Amino acid sequence: MNSQWSPEQLVRIQYDWRKLNRSYAYHPYVRVIPQQGDPPTVYHVEYRVRTLEINSEGQLNYSPTCTVEITLPAEFPHAEPHVRPLIAIFHPNVDLENVQIVPAWNANLTLADVVERVGKLLAFQIYDPGNIWNPTAMQWVVANAAYVPTDPTANLHFDAGGDPLERVCRSGPAALPSLKDQVRRYIQTMVDPSKAPSKSDVAYFAMRTRLAASLFLDSDIPEHLSSVAIEIDDWAVGLPDVERRCSTHRALTEAAGSARQITQNLSDAKHTLFQIANTIISHPVAIGPKNTSRELLESLPPAIDLQKSLGLLRGAQIRSEQHLISAVAALRVLQTPTENILLSDSLRAVVDPMTNAAVPEINDIRSQLSTAINSADPVVNRCRKEIASLESILQWREYFDTQERCQHLTAQVIDLGAAGLQSYYMVNDSGAHGPFEFEQSLDLGSLKLAIRKSSQTALELVDLNKGRVVAKVETGDLKVKLPGETPDAYYETDFKPTPRCDDVAMQFDYAARHTQELLSVLGVIKSISPDAVVSATMHEPTANPVESWCTRLANQLLQPDFRAEVVKDHTAISSIWKSLAVECAALAPFKERIATYHLLLRASESVPQYISRKSVLKAEHGKHTARIAEILNKSSKDHATDSMIIPGKFAKEYESLIAQSDKCERESRRLESALALSAAQIKARMAVRKNASSPIGAAKYRGFSVLPEMPVNMHELADAMNDYNILDLVAALEAQLHTRLYDGKRPQRPSPTPPPPVESYSHHAQQNIDTQQNAPTDEPADGEFQHGAENEFAQTEHADTATTEHPPAEHDQQQGDEAVVEHPVETVGDGFAVQEEHDPHAHEHGDGDVMIEWPK
Repeated sequence: MNSQWSPEQLVRIQYDWRKLNRSYAYHPYVRVIPQQGDPPTVYHVEYRVRTLEINSEGQLNYSPTCTVEITLPAEFPHAEPHVRPLIAIFHPNVDLENVQIVPAWNANLTLADVVERVGKLLAFQIYDPGNIWNPTAMQWVVANAAYVPTDPTANLHFDAGGDPLERVCRSGPAALPSLKDQVRRYIQTMVDPSKAPSKSDVAYFAMRTRLAASLFLDSDIPEHLSSVAIEIDDWAVGLPDVERRCSTHRALTEAAGSARQITQNLSDAKHTLFQIANTIISHPVAIGPKNTSRELLESLPPAIDLQKSLGLLRGAQIRSEQHLISAVAALRVLQTPTENILLSDSLRAVVDPMTNAAVPEINDIRSQLSTAINSADPVVNRCRKEIASLESILQWREYFDTQERCQHLTAQVIDLGAAGLQSYYMVNDSGAHGPFEFEQSLDLGSLKLAIRKSSQTALELVDLNKGRVVAKVETGDLKVKLPGETPDAYYETDFKPTPRCDDVAMQFDYAARHTQELLSVLGVIKSISPDAVVSATMHEPTANPVESWCTRLANQLLQPDFRAEVVKDHTAISSIWKSLAVECAALAPFKERIATYHLLLRASESVPQYISRKSVLKAEHGKHTARIAEILNKSSKDHATDSMIIPGKFAKEYESLIAQSDKCERESRRLESALALSAAQIKARMAVRKNASSPIGAAKYRGFSVLPEMPVNMHELADAMNDYNILDLVAALEAQLHTRLYDGKRPQRPSPTPPPPVESYSHHAQQNIDTQQNAPTDEPADGEFQHGAENEFAQTEHADTATTEHPPAEHDQQQGDEAVVEHPVETVGDGFAVQEEHDPHAHEHGDGDVMIEWPK
């Protein structure tokens, strides 16, 4: 009930509704349909009268019926009801939104009076020429007076067709059973999930039904009609309760429909899971007594097989669990108790047969679903345990594989030693030669070469005789064809780099940490984070007497003796790994300093030669140019072709001089390029890099406890490679190349004092390496570049290398540990490059490598 109406208004509205309902009940020309409110405040009134309308094409035609909407305003009854046409009525007193009440409304009128007056107006039986809303319609009425009224026979008075009570009593025996059957059919739609109306629709239908039945509830209605109307009204009152019961029934019916598919999906998933689990856990795996922890770990299946089995089983398990969850949820819905809703006996007699028809089917589906759940649950639980066992075994396998790889790396690093790490070997038909340091000159008779790293993985081969890069590979081995003693002889040669010290240190550090984390996750040792510890109870032996190999093997891995032995072995091995990580990290800057030293030595040898040769070539080129000018002065000019006519006696000499002059120019350009290359390579290596221990490494190194000691020749380099000697070489090259090669701060050479001994650490002091390496010092260590307020050398790194002033150096770019110098190269094959003057017969060789024939 709308709260906007006062009690007095509600009494008036109720009175008008009852009078309107009785007056036009079963009227031959009027049908009143309440739309909103109880009592109604909005009506649709259907008139079966002939009137004029404007159709959708904009044409005027007759319409046999029309409908208007009557809405009661908030000031009713003092304000007139609003009458709105629901079709485009053509009438002098009607517009698109309003229909006049003629004669005008007053508070003493009733809605029945309004319905009668509007009907007469629509039939053109009345109209008001003094209050025209549609002048065109008025013109039509005047011009067609013979056709007005449009429906002269329509009787809009309330007693048309007889007294209203007489009409009600006459129509009731047929109307009431029809209304009752309409309610019964509506309840049937409420039961059907595909047709069920909403709660608001049910409430509206109940309201409409009660209003229709109320016509037969007046005291003057015969009992045989009123009794039926009372029952219909009772049904309408109970429809909201019926909707609640039907809603539960619909949920059960829908759940039963989906439960069939859920049951089938669960059965299929369980069958698939059972097959996969049986295939995996029945696979023969030799599990016998093992004498040592290593033997037990070696007996574990390969990681790839475990990962495949675990992936298959886990995927099937996840699908089965999803279907099991859906099945349990569906069963919970099917087991929902039906709410006890109080209904009248007559209404229950209608509802019960409709809702109880599906009960046997629902019970059958519930039983099937329960059976499927009880059948799948043990399989799913068993597979959870097998998955837990497989996960544990896989983690142990990962631990063992990591340990094995790192042990292999340990053997490799120890075999290489300090000299072999971060260097390279030259391999050809005569065998493996080396190790050689990067940037070190290799004298191969007629060839003089150097291998350098332009990035962490890229290698370049430099022809020192010609001062150019002749081959390059971005990663892997550098394969070339070196020229032999005869012009057609070539020797296939591989330059194989060994692991970088920093990379090796990182691998040892990762192996130590990763194996520690795996043992922590497996519950063998305490984890740094308590959240990472996983209880081993999920791997306890099951009560099932038939155990799979997964469970038996997982149980062996839980034995205290085995775990104690693993901890003991891991402690010893990881200690070696940590020591090697520290030693390799400490060796890295020393190896960088060696490469820098070799580069500067090479440049100190080649740059003066290049400069001297350029001076000679310049003088020769001047002599040739002067003699060519003399010959041209003695020659004549062909004005037709604008070319010189060289006398015959000078022709051969002139051609020879031109050839020699061109050769001098080409050689000068080559030497200029070689000088620029030398400057760019030095500048890239000398670039100050941030967060680096030194821009060019360190001349000092620590003693080793696990790595073999350095060979004598490397010990001797330590003193020769001190910062002052390095910068003396750089300063000399800067003077020769006329460009700045190092932008860091340069220390003043101290007064001559005996050189400090090479620092060495005894074997028993290795345990303090980490502390010594990280401890702050008040003074910079000898042999290392430093920076700070004391005007010491920088330990920072430029993001980009400055360009060479004169001669112009090539563009360089920082990559990895060392700046990459880009030379004028041309790509050949996959990731391989040679100088412009390369051999056109270069061809690919191997996977990702390129075999280069030496340029002629």
